[in-house]
Amino acid sequence: MVFNCPACLKKLDKRRGKVVKAGSQASLIHFFCPYCHIYSLLFIINNPQLGKNGGLLGISMLTDLNLNEVRKFLGRKPLSVDEVIEIYQSFLPSTKRSV
Repeated sequence: MVFNCPACLKKLDKRRGKVVKAGSQASLIHFFCPYCHIYSLLFIINNPQLGKNGGLLGISMLTDLNLNEVRKFLGRKPLSVDEVIEIYQSFLPSTKRSV
């Protein structure tokens, strides 16, 4: 498998990827690009119904999380809408906060 860095588009060897989580239907792989020094996550889905590519679909995204941080946050529950609003409001001046 050859993976292009989503930031600089240079080819990265699969040996540079670190498996964060692997399963029969999907895998999550963390990459560090030695050229542009960006972290990225590659999500690979294995589904024969996807067609031409043998059922493999890869989606990559940039991240500021290193491998240890990805592993740390992967198992946590998502934030609720109320928690996001509370965090947002904590950055507002006290005069603009709702009660």
